[in-house]
Amino acid sequence: MNSKAHDEMLLAPLRDALARHLPGAAPDRRLGDEAGCAGAGLLAWDLLDRVEGTGT
Repeated sequence: MNSKAHDEMLLAPLRDALARHLPGAAPDRRLGDEAGCAGAGLLAWDLLDRVEGTGT
């Protein structure tokens, strides 16, 4: 079994559960390795808005 097959074996159930509990929240696969960086940036931006109360 290659690395991509292992990744799918681990990530497919996670994606399915995420889709059931948070529809529309699944990350875009086209981002590849950059998805985590993009998600972390968006989370930081959201937290900063909450702390500063800017609401942007």
